[in-house]
Amino acid sequence: MTTARDQEIVGFGASFLESGMICLNRLERSVQEQVLQALFDPEKGAGYTAMKTVIGATDFMAAGPFYTYDDHPGDIQMKLFSIARDLGPNGLIPYIQRARKYGQFVLQAPMDYPPDWMLMDVQSNQDVNPRFYDALAQYYLRYVREYEKHGTFIDYVSLFNEPRIYTKIAPQEIRDLLRDHVGPLFAREGVKSTIMPCETNNRARAAEYWPVILNDPKAHQFAGAIAYHA
Repeated sequence: MTTARDQEIVGFGASFLESGMICLNRLERSVQEQVLQALFDPEKGAGYTAMKTVIGATDFMAAGPFYTYDDHPGDIQMKLFSIARDLGPNGLIPYIQRARKYGQFVLQAPMDYPPDWMLMDVQSNQDVNPRFYDALAQYYLRYVREYEKHGTFIDYVSLFNEPRIYTKIAPQEIRDLLRDHVGPLFAREGVKSTIMPCETNNRARAAEYWPVILNDPKAHQFAGAIAYHA
């Protein structure tokens, strides 16, 4: 036995996904409330306190087409950015807000893919074109701000979910994006969300990615948390 304290466990939870809201909405309203209470009520249910949502489309959405919040090529200032889908009947924001009637939890949001027009080539090279790093930083910022407008604070923003599985981006590129674009922009704008540079699909890839990012002092200062999928 030891009395040493290491890391604090924030909590346990699951994910808010469009497919989950679709399933929930198929139930009678009273049963929906029972489900939410069973998951989030700290006294009468599981009391989930650490939840994940998503930035744009994932493989747990309604049948295509794939979408992001700005599918307008060249809109580098995000003038046409919209989270309208997340506000709809099967949207993530109503899902999150209904859950919060029963309990409180932190929210983490990863992104599978940026808008197609930011990629080198959608078919053959799904890596982010460096000329759009500033635009992508603005994309993350707008996401956080738009959710805040609707009463939903994102505690952790994960820039890439499982890089090389989804967006084909290398650790050096994530380092540069974080160090020179997303981190400084969030700092200037006073964003309170913690930045997670990415979350890798396993420990081996974590060992490939995290040293490259964290060994850079300027990038390290903007990386508030790290993650990998076990």
